[in-house]
Amino acid sequence: MTGSGNNPVKQAPKPWGLFLCAGFRASKFTLRPFPILFPSFVNRILTTNEQLTVSNMSSQSGLPLFLGQLIRSPRNISAIAPSSMALARQMAAELPTNRTGPVVEFGPGTGRITQALLEAGVAAQDLHAFELNEEFVQLLRRSFSDIHVHHKPAQDLGTLGLDQVRAVVSGLPLLSIPGAIQREILGAAFRAMGAGGVYIQFTYGPKSPVDEQVAQELALTYTKSRRIWGNLPPATVYSFRSNMV
Repeated sequence: MTGSGNNPVKQAPKPWGLFLCAGFRASKFTLRPFPILFPSFVNRILTTNEQLTVSNMSSQSGLPLFLGQLIRSPRNISAIAPSSMALARQMAAELPTNRTGPVVEFGPGTGRITQALLEAGVAAQDLHAFELNEEFVQLLRRSFSDIHVHHKPAQDLGTLGLDQVRAVVSGLPLLSIPGAIQREILGAAFRAMGAGGVYIQFTYGPKSPVDEQVAQELALTYTKSRRIWGNLPPATVYSFRSNMV
């Protein structure tokens, strides 16, 4: 079996040995296929990732779908496990408290961060999720029937007519997205948010995931969280603000 690009996805030699890969075209390094050799550690992480508290979302529904999508299209997923609830709650904790209005989520996947946003008090009718993967879209619509799930790219945010968006929360793999597309995504986000808006993004890398030229053009500043070790891989949350809006 082969994955997208030049990254092969090998069959696991044992039930607990999972070989996965994630390509990061825009980064200075590429994660290559590798074996996870510590099943007890992985099981603890995945168990944490599965601790959802809403009754309408089965804890078993998201993970098999995620792994199936990862094996079929690793470059589009760019992660080796769903976001943990520790990471998801850190993302939700970055929501600005001095603003109201709709919250937009880019790339919700199986809904870990979606769940954390609802737990943090975002009203379901105020949450708009943009997801390109059709199977994830179907899962989200089944699991979170009261939120708005848009089967559209993030760049199409402006077509909804939303304004004064409170924040944009992103699970997009920015490291694998070219600068030109990043510019469209972040530009649409900050236009919808206006002054004081916050773009919340996690990354596995050691520095900001936004292309340097895009950051300069949009006059972005950021704060970042501590490293979230209870995630596979560990991640950091960046909160971006623009001085141009």
